[in-house]
Amino acid sequence: MQETWAITLALPHEAKAIVPKGMAYTQTLYQGFRILEFEAQDKKILLLQTGVGLKRARQATRFLLENFKLSRLISTGYCGALHSQLKTGDLVLASTVVANTASALPLSTDPAWTEESLKLLSQNQSWKVHRGNLLSSLHPLLNPIEKQALAIKYDGIAVDMESHGVLQAAQKLEIPKLVLRFVIDELKDNLEEVESLLEPHSQSQAGRLLSESIKRPKLLTRLPFLAIKAHQARENLKKSFQLLLKNSTPQA
Repeated sequence: MQETWAITLALPHEAKAIVPKGMAYTQTLYQGFRILEFEAQDKKILLLQTGVGLKRARQATRFLLENFKLSRLISTGYCGALHSQLKTGDLVLASTVVANTASALPLSTDPAWTEESLKLLSQNQSWKVHRGNLLSSLHPLLNPIEKQALAIKYDGIAVDMESHGVLQAAQKLEIPKLVLRFVIDELKDNLEEVESLLEPHSQSQAGRLLSESIKRPKLLTRLPFLAIKAHQARENLKKSFQLLLKNSTPQA
């Protein structure tokens, strides 16, 4: 039986890494969410572009689960490093996802699939793989001091703004769930100087800036280091999914 994989991400820039060039797909639009349906490696792929933030990720994932039957679920895209050993382009595989809200409980990914993905993706020399806790934040973390403080408080190695919302929506769904993210901004990167260019609740500073550059082309000439980081992260995201789709063990 053909497996159906749901892949959730926030931004169009991330989505372009997943959809093969020239691939035919069908599209569903609902309340600002976008679902692309296509086939790859004998699998049906549902690519869900949620938009930015925990709330939107949770709402979009619930809509997906109400309308499609899934075999597997992946939350992916970009993240920021919370430790100095994580570099731009590195891969983060989350064992547990926490959120910096008072009532949010830690949510686990599938141990077997995470371990299998760790072994598979560690063979690639394009990136280093880090496994640990991922923090989903309510707001962008812009400076190293704030990042370090939350790394200690939540025992996290990286930060995004959607994965906890995705897992929360799918908490009762008994299918394998995987969270993998590629680092854009490193711990040392101070992004406060570009805060005014970020939309409220932006998921990824660099990804957001690249989206904004479509409307403001001079932006990337002012911040070329972010463009380079985002390009590296997207290329690695593309490679990782080609490997996962081709090599993941089929479900029994």
